[in-house]
Amino acid sequence: MAPNLEEVRQRLTHWQRTGNPHDLWPGLLERDFRRAMDEIGQVTRSVLQDPDGAGPLDCRFASAPRALGVAAFASGMGPLLGHWAETGRVRVDPQHGAVLAEHLAHGRARAQRLDAALGRVLDGFAERHIPAVVLKGLHTAWEYFPEPGTRPSADVDLLVVPQHLGQAGAALASLGYRKGPTLALDGSREDWFPPDTPPLPVSLEITHRDDPWHVDLHASLDRTLRFGIRSGFGSFAPEGGVRLERGGRTLRVLPQPLLLAWLAFHASSHLDAGPMIRYVELVLVMRRDFAARPELWERFLELSNRTSAAWLAYPALELAERLAPGSVPADVRRQLRRSAPWLMRRVVARLKPEGAQQLYRRSLDVRIMWVASWAGLLALLRRALRARPRGVIRTQLRRLRLLVRGKLSIRARR
Repeated sequence: MAPNLEEVRQRLTHWQRTGNPHDLWPGLLERDFRRAMDEIGQVTRSVLQDPDGAGPLDCRFASAPRALGVAAFASGMGPLLGHWAETGRVRVDPQHGAVLAEHLAHGRARAQRLDAALGRVLDGFAERHIPAVVLKGLHTAWEYFPEPGTRPSADVDLLVVPQHLGQAGAALASLGYRKGPTLALDGSREDWFPPDTPPLPVSLEITHRDDPWHVDLHASLDRTLRFGIRSGFGSFAPEGGVRLERGGRTLRVLPQPLLLAWLAFHASSHLDAGPMIRYVELVLVMRRDFAARPELWERFLELSNRTSAAWLAYPALELAERLAPGSVPADVRRQLRRSAPWLMRRVVARLKPEGAQQLYRRSLDVRIMWVASWAGLLALLRRALRARPRGVIRTQLRRLRLLVRGKLSIRARR
């Protein structure tokens, strides 16, 4: 049974203060969570490495149903695992099957809810002649996953050109949306919250159909990473997007190879917090669009090198390759690896797709791997201290507490 909203509020408040997942999921031991994540990783590899699916794969989860459910939620894999169980792709026992079926049911209902909201927003944009590109999950869920509900989404991501950002905000305001904080220092990204969104998630153990969501409005495909490092692919005119027909409406989405480059860049930029479903997403995109198309990989490398974003795509694509060997051609892997800073290569070599997300234990090297040299790291730390001394001090004190409790390490764990 899902906790009530007061319990959710208390759990979130405690977790925000301590950073300890035990406050999010009381009674769930770290070893049980990790065992469940490892089992999800093994099942995912088995399915992805057998794309023809000659017969059902036996999945004997040793984890308790609750541990599996929380790990399925944290990894974003719950609905897809539920789909595989429902369609006979994998065979699970009734107890674990019931947990995964609930994830799938909520995934389907939430996908319908967000798709309806997307339609209303795009209609509002069309009335003001504002073209937009649909980004990330609300595109890939419909085009690459077996059904939309198998790829959870927390928000609706839309891209407009910078000169249309104000008009797009006005269109959202006319629909009753409330503007949240601006998410980029240059004002190129904004959050807009619908009038009926709840203040708190309904559950902390499943992506619930009624959980909060918002419109993430982008005017650029750039992102600011740790220490103020900013990179990406700049602005993109929606008129250059691929036209996609869905539900009687024409959408525009990113073309290849920009789509893969953006997804990999986005997944890498959240490496220590991003769910495993993002690496599965990359595998599905590569298999459908890049298989036996070396010329598209050449264009991908040209784009990545031209925008200096190749090194930022490396971590996510390397982890996707470990889920499904052969997804990334060997020569592409070599070139991406050469573009990455030495520390990033060392960190990624120690990570697993199901273990990159650092919930229980955090490592410093994952956080500083974006810097190409120690001199660069020191310069960026000095800049951060000058810009936000109080915030930095609070962050470092919190990290010191984690280090004392054994929840923060210097190196990422395998």
